[in-house]
Amino acid sequence: MTSPIQPRACPQITTELLVARGLDISSDFIQHVAGFDIYPPEYFCPKDERSGLLNKTKRTYSIHHFDASWFEKSWKDGQAKRWKKARIDYVLHISNRIAIKLLGDSRYQALKAKLKREENGKA
Repeated sequence: MTSPIQPRACPQITTELLVARGLDISSDFIQHVAGFDIYPPEYFCPKDERSGLLNKTKRTYSIHHFDASWFEKSWKDGQAKRWKKARIDYVLHISNRIAIKLLGDSRYQALKAKLKREENGKA
C-alpha cells in the first residue's frame, strides 16, 4: 500500500499558506502577513539554492549556504554539478536579463516573438 502523504519541504508549505493569506512573493519589501514579518530573500537567503549564485545587497543580514550537511556525498557532488551548469547558464543569458531590465518584460517578450517570427520567415 502506498502512503497518501506526499513529502514536501517546509518552505514550500509555509509559502503556500502565507500566499493564501496575502503574501506577495514578488515584493521586495518586508510584509506583515498573518501576524508574521516576512523578509525578502536578500535579507537572510541571498544565495540561489538552484544555481549557488550569491546576490548579496546592503540589506543582507545573514546567508543560508544550502550546504545540506545531512545529505550523502553523492547528492552533494550532483548538486555541485547542477550549480556549475546554472552558473554557466547565468553567464550565457546575461544579455537577455539586461534587455528585460531595459525594455521591461512585456516589451522584451514582444520583441523576442517578433524576432522569432522573422527567423522563421513569417515576418
